[in-house]
Amino acid sequence: MSILTNSTGEDNSTKTGLGLESKTGVEDAKTGDNTKVDVEDAKVEDGESTKVEDKEKSDTHLENPKNWRTALPKAIRDNEILKNYEDYNSFLKESIKALSSDKGIVLPKVEEDDKWNELFDKLGRPKTFEDYEEAKDIKLTDTEDGKGLQEVKSLAYKLGLNQKQFGIFYEHLVNEQKSQQEAYNNSLVEYQKKAESDLKKEWGKDYDVNLNLMTRGLTKVATNDEIQELENLGLGNNLTLIKIFKKVGETLQEDSVISNSSTSVKSQEDRLNEMYPSMKEK
Repeated sequence: MSILTNSTGEDNSTKTGLGLESKTGVEDAKTGDNTKVDVEDAKVEDGESTKVEDKEKSDTHLENPKNWRTALPKAIRDNEILKNYEDYNSFLKESIKALSSDKGIVLPKVEEDDKWNELFDKLGRPKTFEDYEEAKDIKLTDTEDGKGLQEVKSLAYKLGLNQKQFGIFYEHLVNEQKSQQEAYNNSLVEYQKKAESDLKKEWGKDYDVNLNLMTRGLTKVATNDEIQELENLGLGNNLTLIKIFKKVGETLQEDSVISNSSTSVKSQEDRLNEMYPSMKEK
């Protein structure tokens, strides 16, 4: 339409000139619009139908125990974790249980050893206890039979420790061992000081003479290895043993078994001081 035709006030429905549309044309246009809408509706209906069919196929795959993973995207369907589940429902139940847990991990029951081992393995526990590696800059003193470290690793494996946790555990044991050794050495020093003080009070001016007799008795009846064993056992400052060896020395002196030569006595004392340092007077 134009301004001119609008101003005449004439019925436009019967005119077919420039800028005019017939009723038939309008109806045709309307008919065309209705046809277009019908086509669009058909497309939507077809699309929804296709989606429903796809969903039905997907649901069928999910319900099939053997093929349930085929309904998943290719990027995740072959994930190793999913292979542990026989069907979609079991996977869904475990997922819900894990997500509803405060810790995010569902811990097995105490008696479920197999599940505990499975969990430990997932958390990084090595295949065998022998695979644990000790720190190179610190060293745990092993037992004489060489099984101490092996027992430590075996215990760590039973506890389900991964390599990181074992490293912390190992370092703690080394530090604890050092601390105990230092405490033991300090106690020996204090014990020796107390033993010497008690003997000096008991023997008085005869302290040196009696200590010499004890030395004679000890070196006469005990071998070097036996003397060292007494020292290793922490008996070097035991007052009872010291007095026993002193009596042995007195008995040998009375029987004249031991030479009274000062040179001989001096030699024995030097030998004892080298092997039995805790007896040496400070």
